[in-house]
Formats: sequence, structure tokens, C-alpha cells
Amino acid sequence: MGTLTTAIGDKHLIALGKITVNFQLVEHHLAKMIWALLGNDMEAARTVTAELPFKTLVAVASSLYRLKVAQPASVAKMQDVMSRACAAEGERNQMIHSTWIANSPTDDPGRLKSTAKLKHGLKHHYEEVPVAALESSATRLSEVAFDLVTLEMEFIPAS
Repeated sequence: MGTLTTAIGDKHLIALGKITVNFQLVEHHLAKMIWALLGNDMEAARTVTAELPFKTLVAVASSLYRLKVAQPASVAKMQDVMSRACAAEGERNQMIHSTWIANSPTDDPGRLKSTAKLKHGLKHHYEEVPVAALESSATRLSEVAFDLVTLEMEFIPAS
């Protein structure tokens, strides 16, 4: 059986991997925030979040946070973090759900995304993506994950 090998260089592949892993950190910490806000029944809380899509995790976490944490300054911080989480998810989706094309491992590869929408029909979008842009996306996701942990620490009582 044969294999098909990509011409995408290792630096780009590593950066795409960081985006994937850091996004999972964001999703995990959104779920953890929900678990903490729901209270003591951890298995029930995990059951609630297990199959929720990202946008629903954000909506549930935001709503519960507003319900349980009434301080306006904290709610404003949470809104900022959730807004950045949604923006970072959009970036991640663009990068991860694209076809990556390169002539050689030394070239900056490009991402190709084709869509077929009711309003516009079939469209193709291609752009070259330097590794620095991917690294920036990975860093933004890491910062959002850190800020979610920080928010969670504000409402979990010290033991």
C-alpha cells in the first residue's frame, strides 16, 4: 500500500499542531468553568458538556458566569475572554479546515478553502500563510486558555 506525503514543511506542520492542541485547551477550560459553576455533581456536569459544540460551551459558560458571578468588572472580563475565544476559534477553523498546498517543504504553503453557499455559489479562496501567522494564532489560543483558568480561579473558593 502506498502513502501520500505532504510537501508542507515541518515548521508549518508543528504550528498547525499547536493550534489544534491549544484549541483543545480552550475547549477543556470552557468545560471546566461550566463544571465549577454547576457545582458539586461532577459527573452530571461532565455529562452536560461532553457533546456540546464550541459555541454552545461559550454560551453556557457565559450565561452561568453571569448568573453566579454578579460583579460587573468580572463579567466584563469574562465577556472579553469569550469574545477572544470566539475569534480564535474562527481563526482555528480557517486554518484547520483548509487544504494545505506547497510546491516544496521550503516554500511558504498556502491554504485553499472552497465553499458552496446558497447566496454566492462555488467559491475558492487561496492565501499563502507564513509560519509566523500560525504561531500567532496558536499563541492567541494559549492566552485565551490561560485567561479562562484565571477567570475560574476568581470564583472557586480557596481550599
